[in-house]
Amino acid sequence: HAGPGGVLPDGRLRDAYGMDMSMEGREGVLRLFPSPIYRKRLRSDGSELKALNEEIAVNFKRLMVRDEKGIEWSKTHYAGGYTSYFSLPALQKWVPPIQKLEEWLEPH
Repeated sequence: HAGPGGVLPDGRLRDAYGMDMSMEGREGVLRLFPSPIYRKRLRSDGSELKALNEEIAVNFKRLMVRDEKGIEWSKTHYAGGYTSYFSLPALQKWVPPIQKLEEWLEPH
């Protein structure tokens, strides 16, 4: 009987319950479930990424305040939250921190 973990190519049984699923310190392509997941730090200095996240949040709050249609739509369709009524296909042109994020993602 193979058990819940299945059989490895070399015939050994795989332990389904003792698998190391820790993500700490792993980079590159991780094969979890049937889908490969790519992970890599965008910046070695975490403070740079934190600052960019804060800039993005401030800019999106500014967009949200002006998005009257999105606010109205969210009242009936997105209870407890907000989603933009429209999509900005060129968001990086409207929100400078998104342009920076795009530049950081480009090499990946």
